Amino acid sequence: MRRIHSLFTLALLLCSCGSPVLFSSIDRSVEVSALDFTSFTSRGFLFTPLTFEDDYESVGLIAVTIYPDATIEEVPVPGTTAVRKKQWAVGDLDVQSALEQAYQECVEMGADALTQMDVQSVTKSYVGVTSPPLVLQGYQITGYAIRRIP
Repeated sequence: MRRIHSLFTLALLLCSCGSPVLFSSIDRSVEVSALDFTSFTSRGFLFTPLTFEDDYESVGLIAVTIYPDATIEEVPVPGTTAVRKKQWAVGDLDVQSALEQAYQECVEMGADALTQMDVQSVTKSYVGVTSPPLVLQGYQITGYAIRRIP
């Protein structure tokens, strides 16, 4: 009996393994990332990854991290009519909205520039505390907030 159980388990394991999809070619692709500062410049605000060389007053250090919203939804399982599974619907988020948030925070602090600015892609993990697990992709903007002296 033990031998039959072992054979059954082995057969089940072998049958449940699928073959990975292998690509035979990959098309050429171009990826462009750009940050548009023109709307901030028109409001008199400066974003720069460089240090500011003219006179200024220190305002403070800032770190703004932004993640999209996410809600659980039930979707049908392909090939079935009655079975549904839960999955996360993740909202949209772009780096421009992170820039807008950083701008708002800087202005509230009294700054009119963010120097030594850095933009990073970050993740926030909800694995083990949500079902199904969720990992959100967000943006973090850090820098040195200053008030330029004319």
